[in-house]
Amino acid sequence: MHSHYALEIYMALETPFQMDFGNGDDNYQGLIINSNIPHRFSGNNGTCALILINPKHPLANKISNNILNGNAYKHLDLRPFQDILVKLSNLQNESLSYEDVRQLVAGLLITLTRDSSKMSSTDPRVKKAISEIHHTYKQTIELSHLASSTRLSPSRLRHLFKEETGITVRQYILNMRVTEAVKLIINGHSKTYAAHESGFSDAAHLSRTFRNVYGLTLSDLYKYNQNINVHYCPQPEIE
Repeated sequence: MHSHYALEIYMALETPFQMDFGNGDDNYQGLIINSNIPHRFSGNNGTCALILINPKHPLANKISNNILNGNAYKHLDLRPFQDILVKLSNLQNESLSYEDVRQLVAGLLITLTRDSSKMSSTDPRVKKAISEIHHTYKQTIELSHLASSTRLSPSRLRHLFKEETGITVRQYILNMRVTEAVKLIINGHSKTYAAHESGFSDAAHLSRTFRNVYGLTLSDLYKYNQNINVHYCPQPEIE
């Protein structure tokens, strides 16, 4: 059993998956789980897409309030998402661009919430900041440097970045680093090497961040990494 900060959307791409909320396993094709809800997942040798959403994002609030209605979890009918499911399945065999993946997730959230107002094209200055982060995440990234590259004041960039992405610049950098560390660990590297190569100060910092994001320990990741496939879209280029 584990829980984590993110709101989750599970979508079976093949056979139904099993989820246990403390009362035994039930089968699901689709499922939405609220933030910080203890659960245990089993894929039963099938493939399942998992979307993690920061609960502070405006659309996450809509999902929590209007769809979950304050409940811990809810069954998700996948019939309206068939085209999206096909594209998610194809992610296993093809490489999509950063913007392609962004639009895919945006389409899923718009279909789910019936609200496209929060998924408009990202402000080009935020895109540039994100590109900078993707290319320099291993280094110490100062907000003042990002602000200078986007021709914004630090306070304006801080506000605009959170308005556009739903999270802070610091949270985005940590997410980027922990994702890169997961990739390295699954490819057989030690947690010390993964921490160093992904920009963390040490393995302990990586371990704490991983647990905060995913609700699991790095030991869990090493134990089950043969069952995990990690696919990365190309990093966005700096314009």
